[in-house]
Amino acid sequence: RDDDVFSFLPQSQWLDPDWAHPNGETRRDVWNRTAAFLDALLVDPPADEIALVTHGGPIRLGVAYLQQKEIEAIEWHSIANVSVTTVEV
Repeated sequence: RDDDVFSFLPQSQWLDPDWAHPNGETRRDVWNRTAAFLDALLVDPPADEIALVTHGGPIRLGVAYLQQKEIEAIEWHSIANVSVTTVEV
């Protein structure tokens, strides 16, 4: 669960989009990768409705990107396993 992870790392690390575990990705890295994928998908969508399956982090970042939020303004909250998140663009 995300709450378990949040409990053992300082909040400053979770709020910093440029912090990463050693040899890991920053949240900004994932944001940029997710944004590029979504931009390409929006330019040439393969269907009227699309289902994407991924982890909670890219879901949060992708939703925020599509809502045109800044990465620093993202609300970091738990997304349950096997949940459905719907976004209309």
